[in-house]
Amino acid sequence: MSALRFLLGLLLLAATGAFAVAADNAPTCGDFLAQLGKKPKHLEYTGCKHNEGGQQEEWIAQYRVTGVHAAEVEAFFVKTFRMTWLKKSCCQWDGGTGSYMQRSDRLFGVEMTSEEDNKETASRSRSIWAKIPFFYVQISLTTSSP
Repeated sequence: MSALRFLLGLLLLAATGAFAVAADNAPTCGDFLAQLGKKPKHLEYTGCKHNEGGQQEEWIAQYRVTGVHAAEVEAFFVKTFRMTWLKKSCCQWDGGTGSYMQRSDRLFGVEMTSEEDNKETASRSRSIWAKIPFFYVQISLTTSSP
């Protein structure tokens, strides 16, 4: 439910122009967390993609962290991005979403999930996280077009 509220909030802000970014300050794809000076230790940047569509543009920086260090990265995002704690769904750890406001014109969203379960990682206990090869983090920046 909180993920739905987060997405609705993003849509409302985008519709009102709160995401507008001046042309000389236009976002570009890259390691957003390094640019913000808020990159947790052990989190590896793996790439960025840019999606254009209608009135909005979205940049998504992608990261990963080994299961051994996932709890440390999760705690960082809970504190810094107000992300919700991960929960076990049917076949992975997910549900962690949050946001971080940089200045008044840039809102970054965060989402964290694990790889899907296998025989060794099917437990609902966090104690098996070290056996999960990778957890994935996406940092998104959505803007409205002028």
